[in-house]
Amino acid sequence: MEEIKLSFSQINMYKRCPAQYKYRYIDGIKIPPKSQSILGTGVHTGLEYGFREKRINGGDDTKIKNIMKDKTVETIEIAVQTEQIDWEEGDDVNVLKDDGVKMIETYYSEVGKKIKPESVEQEFKLTLNSELVLVGKIDLITKKRFIDYKTGGQKPQDDYILFDDQTKIYSSVLNLPGHIHWIIRYKKKDPQIFIQKREVSKEEIEQTLRDVMIIARMIQQNLFYRRNDIRICGWCGYRNLCYKEGGKNG
Repeated sequence: MEEIKLSFSQINMYKRCPAQYKYRYIDGIKIPPKSQSILGTGVHTGLEYGFREKRINGGDDTKIKNIMKDKTVETIEIAVQTEQIDWEEGDDVNVLKDDGVKMIETYYSEVGKKIKPESVEQEFKLTLNSELVLVGKIDLITKKRFIDYKTGGQKPQDDYILFDDQTKIYSSVLNLPGHIHWIIRYKKKDPQIFIQKREVSKEEIEQTLRDVMIIARMIQQNLFYRRNDIRICGWCGYRNLCYKEGGKNG
């Protein structure tokens, strides 16, 4: 069979709904991102640029934080100008920019100023067999851990990291403990930071990689079934298309 390259986001989408994966990655159909996603991308990009500057050139905390804020705002502005966005209630471009700046301020003041980055957005390729390569970028690496940023609108479940395949995959590449740094945006109060951390066992890594190989085989065999699960279909941007093609998602 032809070699397949998969990222964590692709794996996660297939696990969520194989039909959703087909629409996005086989058919190439993109749906407008939600405004919360645009905010998350802005914050992520701001952190990337700020920590890269800190690693390469150093500088005081005010300088680094301002780089992060400016890049967050710029990224949001560009997205709003160039993309069709699925605006959530109460959001507009100014709200996103203000909330992004608050999230950066809170994260860097509480956590980021203590971080000494060794690598930022480090790319990797992990060859599992002659047909499958895992590819991705790791947000930030220090001497003792790797860090994955996540944003959202509500407090994460306490045990989220125990089930997070991304942490397991990154651990297989780096052999370091993994941290998830959650930057949570609330619309009526200040952002909050939640940090989850763990070391992943060799057995967990091996099981995760076996699961990934099973998913890859299913993709190669064009197995793209519909989930028909209201917990997924209720918010899926492909719902109407799926229904028109004969699903029961409506």
